[in-house]
Amino acid sequence: MVQINTTNINILTLFSQGEFSLEELSLYLNLEKTSIYKNINSINSFLKDENLPLISLNKAIYSLKLSKFQWEHLFRRKDFITSDEIIDYLYLKFIHDGFINLESEKERLNISRSSIIRYFNDIKKILEINGSQYEYIVRKGLKLTFLSQNDKNIFSKKLIKFFIKYDFSLNNSIFIMDLIKNYDIDKLLDNLYSIFKTLKLPATHFFISFLCSLHICIKVFGGFNFKKDYDYNEFSNTEDFIKFALKDYDTQYQQQIFYFIISLKRDEINFEPSTLEKAFKTIKEIKTKLNLNDLNPLLEKMLLKKICFSIFKYENHIFKVRNITINTQEKF
Repeated sequence: MVQINTTNINILTLFSQGEFSLEELSLYLNLEKTSIYKNINSINSFLKDENLPLISLNKAIYSLKLSKFQWEHLFRRKDFITSDEIIDYLYLKFIHDGFINLESEKERLNISRSSIIRYFNDIKKILEINGSQYEYIVRKGLKLTFLSQNDKNIFSKKLIKFFIKYDFSLNNSIFIMDLIKNYDIDKLLDNLYSIFKTLKLPATHFFISFLCSLHICIKVFGGFNFKKDYDYNEFSNTEDFIKFALKDYDTQYQQQIFYFIISLKRDEINFEPSTLEKAFKTIKEIKTKLNLNDLNPLLEKMLLKKICFSIFKYENHIFKVRNITINTQEKF
């Protein structure tokens, strides 16, 4: 039986959203066409073993026609997990619980001892570079003793990545879902969308996902400080509404949500400095290439936010794509 690998899963994730040419797959996956072609053949061998329809080629376009049930059944398999998702899960698990037993995680993930050690060595490198500390407890596992600010940020970003995928993708980590099952995220999503709608704020995937991750971050390490040098008294009505809408949540979450939403109402750009730097560079190149030196400031700010979100998706391997045909007028 053919074993599925990370590249296979990423290709299937794309096909669950549409059909693509070899050039488009190469662009999205950052792989040579020959490698993608070999992976498609491997996937078709796997699909044949599973008695499922195969990836077909028609007029230079590849597609995979599965029913919704077939797609869902495929991505619910425990072996449908990429190396990135394993590392994300182990990292989140260790920081969330403050402790990890690699032997039990090996059994849970159904991988070898050498594989779990290899994956966790990558996590150790991240923690050590960022200044976080841990200790080994004999016959029990690893205990986290200090969490750095950088690792708090990475913890949040990995959760944001999960929640963005949770909103659109069939390929959701069942292991991360199990880790956060007690947070009742569906109820929180309803509350957050209701708040954004009432306050007439754009409920983007990124901001909603961030505020879901914030709920967990507060429980784990106290969250973040969003308070700025504003006169918050003028937003007392907004604060009262948020407290009422989130009455089932602790005051710390209510307060941090309030400060964050006020920054949105003031139209601030809430992205990391490194992401903003890349986005500004991209904007500059776009304006030069398309001769848009007199771009409307409001439109430029909107474009900047879109690019920041796109950079986040690209750097975190979030395969959310939509294939469209653009006519000549739209290109212009």
